[in-house]
Amino acid sequence: MAGLSATSLIGAAGAFDLAFAAFHLAFPLLFRWRSRLAKLDPVNRGILVTLNLMLVFVFAAAGAVLALKPDLVATDALGRGFLFLGAGFWALRAALQPLIFGLDHWASKLLLVVFLAGVTLHAAPAWP
Repeated sequence: MAGLSATSLIGAAGAFDLAFAAFHLAFPLLFRWRSRLAKLDPVNRGILVTLNLMLVFVFAAAGAVLALKPDLVATDALGRGFLFLGAGFWALRAALQPLIFGLDHWASKLLLVVFLAGVTLHAAPAWP
């Protein structure tokens, strides 16, 4: 991305991940989980809620590292590897979007574009 420094992109990737932590925290309200998940058996309901909270933790932890230490991430091989892991996460999420949700709805198409932006934000500053 011409004109943007690696540390700026890394900081943006961190903000992106933190935004997804907040988005996932809002899932119970956005998707009316109290009524909709009540139809699931307790084990499947618990699995869904637990996995969502674990994603919140992963997004918050990754986002904090990227947002608070972009200079260290940019100059360290382990940091660049961390960025590639993030890019792989978002690439897999983008690939799953049409397979699981389809692309008929505008929101599904928008999410695909957002996930691809996540790939770019994480991968671009990782290239040597």
